[in-house]
Amino acid sequence: MILDQEKITRIKRLLKVRPKGLTISDISYNLKINRNSVAKYLEILLITGQVEMKMYGNAKVYYLSHRVPISSMLRFANELILVLDEDMNVVEANENFFSYFPAKKEDLIGNPISTSPINTADDFHIEDLARDAIESGEISREISMIQGNGTKYLHVKVVPSVFDNGTKGTTFIFEDITEKKEAEQALLVKNFALASSLNGIGIADLSGNITYVNASFLQMFGYDDENEVLGKPIHIFAHEHDTKIPIILDAVRDQGGWSGEAVGWKRDGSQFHAIITASMVRDSSGIPICQMTSVLDITELKSHKEELQLKDTAMASLISPIAIFNRESNLIYANDSFLTEFELTEGEIKGKQPRDLFMQFVSLAPPYEEIEARLKDEGKWNGELRITSRDGRQQYFVASFHRAVDDRGNLMSTLASFVNITELKSIETALKSAKQNLSETIEFMPDPTFIINRDHQVIAWNRALELMTGVKREEVIGKEDLEEVFSFFQKERPILVNILDIPPHELARKYPNVKRYGDSIFVEAFIPSMNDGNGAYLWGKASSLVDNEGNIIGAIESIRDISAWKRARESLRKVDAGETSPRSAIPDIY
Repeated sequence: MILDQEKITRIKRLLKVRPKGLTISDISYNLKINRNSVAKYLEILLITGQVEMKMYGNAKVYYLSHRVPISSMLRFANELILVLDEDMNVVEANENFFSYFPAKKEDLIGNPISTSPINTADDFHIEDLARDAIESGEISREISMIQGNGTKYLHVKVVPSVFDNGTKGTTFIFEDITEKKEAEQALLVKNFALASSLNGIGIADLSGNITYVNASFLQMFGYDDENEVLGKPIHIFAHEHDTKIPIILDAVRDQGGWSGEAVGWKRDGSQFHAIITASMVRDSSGIPICQMTSVLDITELKSHKEELQLKDTAMASLISPIAIFNRESNLIYANDSFLTEFELTEGEIKGKQPRDLFMQFVSLAPPYEEIEARLKDEGKWNGELRITSRDGRQQYFVASFHRAVDDRGNLMSTLASFVNITELKSIETALKSAKQNLSETIEFMPDPTFIINRDHQVIAWNRALELMTGVKREEVIGKEDLEEVFSFFQKERPILVNILDIPPHELARKYPNVKRYGDSIFVEAFIPSMNDGNGAYLWGKASSLVDNEGNIIGAIESIRDISAWKRARESLRKVDAGETSPRSAIPDIY
């Protein structure tokens, strides 16, 4: 039979558009070719591996083969190619294969793959993949193998093949994807760092619409779910009268970034103080691709600063130092704050392990072994660190260590973040000392005295006042309402600290006996219920307490029993008026 290449081409074209296959009769009918000729042509195509046939009942259905002839596969230049016959013997391998795998050509070609050390990689055998491909068709998967001191990742495709003599086998095509895999892992690590950062991270497109927010960002602004903000304009995070957001956006657009302190507005309208760093993110060509904002909530620190009368602290110290370690616990990233805080350079710490970094200090409390043990057991550690440097300085940090794992539970990275609280520790110590000195001073004052803070809560109550009221210090500390404690006043005089902020004209109208001099008010009143019903004259004074900036932070009130003085003064008056003799003018002292 003389082959007609044109008819063979027509048959292959028809099968290409009918991927589910056709019978001999179908092909004969569609192409108007003699049925016997079609059968002969299909037999040739079947032998050469260009078509395949499956039985459906008594019908033979032919379709184009997805197997690749081995002669074509070996022309691929970049991949690593290995060819096995149906008995699992190595038929061929290209030069790239031998330059990558630790095998010699003379030891591999013609021998069973099962005897080669390259047969096993990770948790599978090459021969098993070959059998699977022969049974079920082309397969693809990723494998890993230890090579030298590192792990290599490969993508392998196994293709059923037909040789020039018509026999069958399998062709393995390997592609090294190690760099791609490591890039993916680095991206996962950075995504984890963003998601778990103590800072609120928000990303917007060039139009100013939100495309990403982390959990800290949502919490700071009072939102429960990212879907409540995604796609919304940045302006939803600003108050209607807030002028800061437009300034920040203009700076990012015109200057490439903005950093400073600002007031943030929660969803419910409440405020918080924050350090905001906003910048334009550009690609390698300098073209803007998005806007990124980092928000650090400093409300609590601002509160401490007000109460302890702190001066402004450096904003740079509020940015959290962050370090990331890979699965082998080698440092792969440290931000500028970390390098500055611990006086290190990137070159000297790159690749170091946490214990190596802490060895530069004289001591670490708790020891890193304890932190490491907790990380292994629970995957995280949060607490306070005390670090003693070689020059004897002690520093305190609130530290957080978190381990990130993949879907299989394998360690991917460890994130460490720090907040320096050394200055806060010193202030707390100084404040405790100041409070102790103040308490001791008030305690031994002869006049009954008490102090309230800005929230009208009692913070000091001396011994003399305990004797006057019969109320112990521990019974009133922290209380705001003192009406019951001073119930013996019986409306003869008010509690002065409660009326300090009343305007002068209203004070004169409501409490005519109370006089104001500067920031203090005074009162003198006779209290009938005191001294077992004999009464007593009480003099009182209350003054506001202010900080260095003139802000009211509390008040103090002192009370003095002037009954003896009043009696003496009255007796002297009577002597001067001739109403009694000097001897009888001696007052009763009680």
